[in-house]
Amino acid sequence: MPLTISSPADPASGFTVKITTASPSPIRLVGARVTFDDDYPTGGYPITPAQFGLTRIAHIFTGHGVNANAHPARLVHYDRTSRKLRVYTALSNQANNHSDQSAISVDVLVAGA
Repeated sequence: MPLTISSPADPASGFTVKITTASPSPIRLVGARVTFDDDYPTGGYPITPAQFGLTRIAHIFTGHGVNANAHPARLVHYDRTSRKLRVYTALSNQANNHSDQSAISVDVLVAGA
């Protein structure tokens, strides 16, 4: 099962903001909840702008991955170079390939256009 991207449980957290600047394209901020699956891929989950209704991603700000009881359970990091969300079980230990991360979700703020 692939990872799921949805609005957070708290409706106030699921939002899209458009910031108009002097640059040719406006900056949009999209809040979403990412729920992982039971088959963690080596190096992390590939992320595309389309998953957030964008054409490009400048950065993804992540919180702590939480379990069903909303307790912090994982560290989640967006790797801009590989364009992947990585899940860490400890400060420097990435989750094992094919491990079950389906109980983990994280709220993210995606900046892009």
